[in-house]
Amino acid sequence: MTSLQEVPAYVFLQLVTNADTRITFSQLGEDIIINHLLRYHTAPVTRGFYVDIGAYHPRKNSNTHFLTLLGWTGVNVEPSKEHVEAFRELRPNDVTLHLGVGTTDGELTYYKFQNSDVNTFSAEAAKKWESYGWQQVGTETVLVKPINEVLAASVPPGQVIDVMNLDVQGFDREVIRGLDLGRFRPKILVIELHGLELLQLAEDETIAYLISQGFRVVSVVLSSVILIDQRVAKHLD
Repeated sequence: MTSLQEVPAYVFLQLVTNADTRITFSQLGEDIIINHLLRYHTAPVTRGFYVDIGAYHPRKNSNTHFLTLLGWTGVNVEPSKEHVEAFRELRPNDVTLHLGVGTTDGELTYYKFQNSDVNTFSAEAAKKWESYGWQQVGTETVLVKPINEVLAASVPPGQVIDVMNLDVQGFDREVIRGLDLGRFRPKILVIELHGLELLQLAEDETIAYLISQGFRVVSVVLSSVILIDQRVAKHLD
């Protein structure tokens, strides 16, 4: 059994009507952790604002879809043309940009696969996925811009960013270093970082940098690291 669609109707009803059931749209349950932090470890937010960079899809494996169900809006940045169209259809109140985010202005080749979960800007990663048997279905040339330029053009002046999700095809470490945290500081940050050693987390250069900037690591789910701004965090000790 791999999906709720496969369970009997009476079991499904028991699940969705049980107050203890936790439903997730994220790949690894990250949205459950985000929701917990918002409910118990920050000041209450009624209709918040998110920035989802490398947003992928408006529902599938989305760390922000559950926020839209709570009435939140935000900015989605996604290099896949097809997924951008889905965002604009399913999240009409959001700003959705067909872009990649990197460290400089330019264009990059975006490698697209039959399983779009593994789409990438990395030629090396594309070869690896093909060696695993994933079928490449084409490429797309995508405009790439620095993160501060993207946010300056899409986030309203003075807007608080309650949640930022960052997954930019292997450029995450460079991009987060370039983010102007004085202008675009999220309360909660979710960033994809590969190659972490859990027992040596504070020795990772990116983690150490974010800690030095006043963030605290609250959860690591495989490659997803979730941090909270210590300026707004409460009841964590």
